Amino acid sequence: MKKIILLLLMSIFTSSVFGQTKLPKYFIENGDTLGIIMSIDKMKKIKNDLELKMILETMKISCDSTINRYIVLVDNYENRISTFKATINKMDSTDKKSTALINELRRDLELQKADKSIQIKMSQKKDSVISVNETIIRDLKFQRNLGIGGSSTFLILSIVLGVLFLVH
Repeated sequence: MKKIILLLLMSIFTSSVFGQTKLPKYFIENGDTLGIIMSIDKMKKIKNDLELKMILETMKISCDSTINRYIVLVDNYENRISTFKATINKMDSTDKKSTALINELRRDLELQKADKSIQIKMSQKKDSVISVNETIIRDLKFQRNLGIGGSSTFLILSIVLGVLFLVH
């Protein structure tokens, strides 16, 4: 029974000592967090600088351009292979440019929406102005026809009265 308990305790102890730890983890030197420790396989999966920046931010490692951050590569047995200095300033400037571009596009979209609403209002006003103008044109045509009809009637009546007056 003592052998089984001893074997069980030794298996637990050896698994905790020799077991793999979850990567990425913090790279701490002299009590300061300087960066992250990553496996080679994980580093190979990173496609661009933005993904690296996201990993650093999820690990809550600040990405100020004035602070040097390091990436330590380890093998499967957590032996240090290489240490790289992370240059985040290019990513920050790219991120700021992207944010500025997105904000500018949003402003342009809002301006276009405002222009569209103004155009719709103008179109509605145009329709009411057209209907008022059509009414005015119809009234003017009616008055013109009355004027031509009245003038021609007066002319004919004047000629007839003039002829009758001369004849009598």
